[in-house]
Amino acid sequence: RLLVLAGPGNNGGDGYVVARLLEREGWPVSVAALAPPRPGSDAALAAAEWRGPVLPFTPETLARAQLVVDALFGAGLSRDLDGSAAAALQAVRVPLVAVDVPSGLDGATGQPRGFAPQAALTVTFGRLKPGHLLLPGRALCGEVVLADIGLPEAALNSIEARAFRNAPGLWRLPERGAQDHKFSHGHVTIPGGAAMPGAARLAAMAARRIGAGLVTLAAEDAATATLFRQ
Repeated sequence: RLLVLAGPGNNGGDGYVVARLLEREGWPVSVAALAPPRPGSDAALAAAEWRGPVLPFTPETLARAQLVVDALFGAGLSRDLDGSAAAALQAVRVPLVAVDVPSGLDGATGQPRGFAPQAALTVTFGRLKPGHLLLPGRALCGEVVLADIGLPEAALNSIEARAFRNAPGLWRLPERGAQDHKFSHGHVTIPGGAAMPGAARLAAMAARRIGAGLVTLAAEDAATATLFRQ
């Protein structure tokens, strides 16, 4: 028995589509709606096309599920997850598949907003969000699948990326020219504290090793003294 938890927004609309497609494939699917979608919205149109059972959004409904699809809220949630939504997700004891992100997870930071459930699988669309890659979001998402839903590549490429996933392509460093000097290869400033001077030391050594033109350590006297002794 598969239960889709549908929220009132676009993420909930995706949940109704998931329910319809899975039912077409022969899955025993029910939907529990947290709240009705806004009239006239895409989510409302998706809900209107769902002809299967809609169950009460209660702990008893959740207790009968063997697999849960979390389509309550997506990466754009701007408030803490609370109330019946948080209580329902906290009660889940079966595998959970999240649509976009586990509900309550901040897509920009990877931090839970109040509460976010542990997903076995997260299916997202278009591009990965920072929250899929940054802890604790990376762990809460479980396996992450980037699904192709037909978005034109030109539309995706028109969005200027502000973050890049760490990969060997980012590790290439420009070669030094014959007339290069320290100011043409960047100035790295590393703030350090007295409690953990080793961290600043390692960062400074790494910056020098990868070719920074100038490395400045900004730390308390106790920290710099330790570094000089080493």
